[in-house]
Amino acid sequence: MVFSLGRHRRWIIVLIVALAISAAVVAESPKGGLPARPVFYPYDAGIVYMLPSGAASPFWMQNYGDRTEFYIYSNITLQSKPILNDLGVISKEYRFVVRVMPLDDSAFFYYNLRVFDSWAASKGLKVLYAFFPKSKYGPERTYLNPGSPVNARLIHDMLYVSNLTSTAEIAVWYGWADAQVNVTEILNFYDSLPAALEAKYSVWLDGSFVADAVKAGFASFADSHNLTVITELYSQGYLSQFGYAFRKQIVVSGVSGAASIGDWEKKISAKLDSVKVPGNYTQYDLRKLAVWIYWDRNDGSGEKYTAYLNGTLVNPQLLPTSTTVALDGASPNQSIYGGAKTPVYDHSPWSNSLVAAKCFTFGSTRLIVALTLCVSYRVEKPWSGYRVVGEVRQSRPDAY
Repeated sequence: MVFSLGRHRRWIIVLIVALAISAAVVAESPKGGLPARPVFYPYDAGIVYMLPSGAASPFWMQNYGDRTEFYIYSNITLQSKPILNDLGVISKEYRFVVRVMPLDDSAFFYYNLRVFDSWAASKGLKVLYAFFPKSKYGPERTYLNPGSPVNARLIHDMLYVSNLTSTAEIAVWYGWADAQVNVTEILNFYDSLPAALEAKYSVWLDGSFVADAVKAGFASFADSHNLTVITELYSQGYLSQFGYAFRKQIVVSGVSGAASIGDWEKKISAKLDSVKVPGNYTQYDLRKLAVWIYWDRNDGSGEKYTAYLNGTLVNPQLLPTSTTVALDGASPNQSIYGGAKTPVYDHSPWSNSLVAAKCFTFGSTRLIVALTLCVSYRVEKPWSGYRVVGEVRQSRPDAY
């Protein structure tokens, strides 16, 4: 049989190009072609939201002592335009908002909760409620004591938000400068929770208490009860030391005094890069990021952690569209996206046979190199069950 070069030239060229591309993919990827496991869920990120950027005022801080009192004493429907605008901006980059909450029992408080919940739902956002009990109903720490006035009000308010449409999780602050971390009292509080709250409850730790909590064995308690621990970690030292302190962990961090959105993104990325994946990373969930804060200008706090700068908000975990994507072998077309931004990985189960491939764009047409030529770039075992999502605002699976 005579081999005809002309007859097979097209396929030979395709094979050579494909093999070259496959080699290039391996060469640009760490660890002999395997993609590095990220630290954070790329899309499951949130941002703290207090006062609307278009109507922030020190009035609430000056008259009531805290900016969160806005949601107790105001009628937020009067600020519907700036709040809805903010939520629209947030929804393009983040999956949930964090609402730092006081305790209260006023009609306006519950009305505002319902309204905000409906607005969040309209923008496709989830809400993580973080209760900071304070002392309105008694000494703050007594919220841990079942039956105390603070505890009764906290449980009532937690149950209320648990029934709202957009509620993802309910956290409660823990940690006081004049008291040691006591795992037993947290366990007793957890055991006293109504069954409806156990699955949504998480613990919020200020960075200064994380070290003590780890020493007190809090990680073991949280793991055994499947609890998420929310940690405020702003310095690179804290992020490096405690970014992987708990199996299920939300890392709250931010940048103070950023001069521009570019400056903010550069600094927050440098901070988050301090969190390193431990050797036994299979025992941990990926971290979730919660940015502090969407807006804090002219709100009376005196802080400068605003992340919404120059009319722009970015999520440092969403990367610009890359030519390298991960594809599910059975449904590769569902992973193609040519927009401005797309998450590289998403954590939702889809397939156990992820393969990475190289994408090329010719005008408006995107071609995929045959997956069979990219076996050397198959995703390592810890990525089994992970997939790429396409367009950011379409078909995103619920994380909670």
